[in-house]
Amino acid sequence: RMNIHFNMTKKEKILKTALKLIAKQGIQETPMSQISKESGVAMGTIYHHFNSKTEIINAIYIYLKQEMGNALLNIPEQSNDYKKNFFRIWNNLYEFYCQNEEAFKFLQTYKQSPLISDETKEQGQKYYQPIIDFLQQGIQDKVFKPNHLVLLTETLHGNVVALVHIYFQKTITVNKSIVEQAIKMSWDSVINHK
Repeated sequence: RMNIHFNMTKKEKILKTALKLIAKQGIQETPMSQISKESGVAMGTIYHHFNSKTEIINAIYIYLKQEMGNALLNIPEQSNDYKKNFFRIWNNLYEFYCQNEEAFKFLQTYKQSPLISDETKEQGQKYYQPIIDFLQQGIQDKVFKPNHLVLLTETLHGNVVALVHIYFQKTITVNKSIVEQAIKMSWDSVINHK
């Protein structure tokens, strides 16, 4: 019987450690020396991969957007049913955030930060572009209200984020019924009532 150990690359170790520390204590309070110590990766090696803490922040952002995109697009069978797809996408994002509290905290804190470059934001968007296309198509097909696409995506995202906050703060017990109520509220707010 062989024990196979999958080793994270040094770069992944740096990013995962930096994410954990930054989500917990913030960027200013996370020196490179602490990232080095906690990750077990030498300072020289960190600087071989990243020129600065800002570069690490941008790399974490892209890594998380990629993970988020994978979670969002995890739809077993593609359906032409807008409502079914909407519910799945919403639930996928909710589940992703609930299972990745550090990612949630990081993205909430730094998505508007000037530390995240426009180039990084554009690159990050590629990972969930199919979701944006889906919403755009819904507007064109008059399933969704003819709202501005950015307004639509931000509103939906905000609805998911609100429930994730409730989940982490334990304001109420979030069970399946609550999740479904939240998704339905979101759906009702964007559909075109003919």
